[in-house]
Amino acid sequence: MDRNLGTTGYVMIPRALLLKAFDEHHEASGDMEAFLRILTYVNYAEAVVRRVNTNVVCARGESVISYSHWAEILGWSLGRTRHYFMRLVAEGNIEQVKGDCASHIRIPGYDVWTGKSQTGKKGDSAVEESFGQFWNEYHETTRMARQNRESALREWKKLSQNERKQALEHIDEYLFHLRDTKFCRQAAKYLADKLFLAVIQAIFRAGKQIDILTVKYELASCGNLEKVGGPYTLVRLASRVASGAHLEYHACILREMYVRREVILGSYKLLAAASDESVDIADVLAGIHDLLDHLEGEMGTADHLRTMGQLMEDTMVQVEARVEGNRNGITGIPTDFTDLDKLTAGWHRGDLDVIAATPPGSRKNGLCIASGQGSGNSGIFGSGFQSGNAGRAFGRPLAGCCR
Repeated sequence: MDRNLGTTGYVMIPRALLLKAFDEHHEASGDMEAFLRILTYVNYAEAVVRRVNTNVVCARGESVISYSHWAEILGWSLGRTRHYFMRLVAEGNIEQVKGDCASHIRIPGYDVWTGKSQTGKKGDSAVEESFGQFWNEYHETTRMARQNRESALREWKKLSQNERKQALEHIDEYLFHLRDTKFCRQAAKYLADKLFLAVIQAIFRAGKQIDILTVKYELASCGNLEKVGGPYTLVRLASRVASGAHLEYHACILREMYVRREVILGSYKLLAAASDESVDIADVLAGIHDLLDHLEGEMGTADHLRTMGQLMEDTMVQVEARVEGNRNGITGIPTDFTDLDKLTAGWHRGDLDVIAATPPGSRKNGLCIASGQGSGNSGIFGSGFQSGNAGRAFGRPLAGCCR
């Protein structure tokens, strides 16, 4: 098919009129009319089509109509229809789209055939080209389903050149800062909300207070206030947010509800896996441990715990510090008892040493006092605590040492 046919002008004909003409003449009279029928039946706008238990995103100028259905549309036999489509592919007039659907085709230059590129505004091709780059990059990064392309294109056209550049460059950053990828938004919503996000980030970096007045001022100063819907949109958004007076408490409630939902969803999945005898019970137990680790991380109950690697690193640092401070085999505070120092290498920071003995009069207090006196001679002073009511038993030996 000669593509130069689209360079000599266009006649606007309603699609309904063409369909009525095709109904009156069931069989396509030749290749030219057959191609006209294909142009009429392919998608004019993006749509999601269900094919063999799979959702197929069919863009503008594409089709997933089966060959048997095309044979009915053209009024030809199935063999003639297949041969005609193979010839169109070989000539480059249509392309086969790679994927799960074998009949997924695309018409290159569909806008040229329909006259859209001729009637559009100057510069639309560059805008659509940049949008196509963003569209592919966004979905390759986020792995989201390609939906609402026309809505996303409308939002893309509302952005300035600098905003389009930021939208393209910040896809990785946006995905990285998501708490969970299931909260990732469609491309149209990403573009629509980015104006607010950019303004609030700018206010935050400037150290200003974020409220409806500062956001309105920043939007007005950069010429984007009307683009986002004007002051009414800001007031409507602010009215949907709870009061900031108890914001921390509200955040705790939301966090708790999120964890509860994760518990319910995780428990249902594990319950189904445990009931299925084809699932290895070891995998179920591993899933339980993973769920508990995830929930503990969300609630912060394991924040005080250290991994074994971190624990060993801290231990080695402590050992090296003690070796450097070693004095005659004593790495801590000397007790002034040679045999005791050989056992303990002195008193060490962070240790709780309990001295207890029965019956009364076993010289427990004397041991503590003498040990404290030995550490005092080394320039390290401490405090003593006597449990029980016999405080005099602790004071008498202390007075003897002071004399």
